Amino acid sequence: MTEFQLAENAVAEPLKRALSDRFGDSHLPELVVLERCTSTMDLFRLALDPGEIKRLGLDSLPNPLVIVSGEQSQGRGRNSRQWVSQPWAGVYLTYGVNLNLLPEELLGLPLVLGCALSRAATHFGADVGLKWPNDLWGRYQGEYGKVAGILAEGLSGGNVSVGIGVNLSQRFDNPPYPVFNLSECGATVEYPQLLVELIFQIKSVCEQFKSSGVSPFLKEWEERSWMIGSLITTELRGEELRGTVLGVDHRGGLRIRTARGIEETLYSNEVSIREWHR
Repeated sequence: MTEFQLAENAVAEPLKRALSDRFGDSHLPELVVLERCTSTMDLFRLALDPGEIKRLGLDSLPNPLVIVSGEQSQGRGRNSRQWVSQPWAGVYLTYGVNLNLLPEELLGLPLVLGCALSRAATHFGADVGLKWPNDLWGRYQGEYGKVAGILAEGLSGGNVSVGIGVNLSQRFDNPPYPVFNLSECGATVEYPQLLVELIFQIKSVCEQFKSSGVSPFLKEWEERSWMIGSLITTELRGEELRGTVLGVDHRGGLRIRTARGIEETLYSNEVSIREWHR
C-alpha cells in the first residue's frame, strides 16, 4: 500500500511560490508537497491511474508532475538499494514526465539527469563531480563520498519517473560507503532554493533530451565528472575487470581501457572507484 500525508499549506505554499518565481512566464510544473510518504516514485506510478490521481488533490495527470516529500520510509536507489531519508534533511523528489520515447531511446537519460543535478549543486558552490552512471559525489576533508543519486524508470505510455535524492544536511553513522552532504561539500543553500533549482534544471535537460537525445550532453558530462582517468573495478562477462576510465560513448556508455590495454564499453555494470584521478 502506497501511503502518504500531504504537507500543510504553511509548508507547501512557500515552496510553490518559490517555484513560480524561478520559472517566471515559462511552463510551470505541477508541484505536490508531502510531509511523508513511502516512496515518491511509487506515488507517481499511482498517479498514472486516473482513478487514483485525485488522492493527490489533482483532477488529471499534469505533464510534468513533481512530487516532493519531507520524508520517505521506503525510498530506493539503483538495484533497489534503500535511500535513507531523514525528515527535511535532504531533497527527495520524483519528476514524472511524458517524453513519448521508446525504451531504447532512454538509455542515456541518467547521464543527462546527472548534468542537471551537477548544475544545481555547483550553482550553490558545492565541490562535486559525477560518478557513472547515476551518482553525484563530493569532497570533504580530502575524502570522497556520495552526495546524491538518480533513478530513472521508463513506464507505460511514454511516461518516465525520475527519482532524485540529495543529501542537504543529513549525516549517517557507519554508512556502507562514504556519504557526505552538500553543506559539507561547500554548498551554501537552503531547502527551498535547492528544490527549485533542481526542478528547473531537470525540466530544462528533459526538454532538450526529448528533442535532441544524449549527444548535446556528452561533453558536459565528461567535464562535470571526476571519473575520467580514474581507476575502476567492475565485473564483465563473469570476471572482475580493472581499468582506467576514458570517457563516455555516443549512447552514454562508460568507455574504459583495461589493464591489458583492451578498450571496453559498459552500459549497466556496477562500477567501483579504486583511485580517483582528480
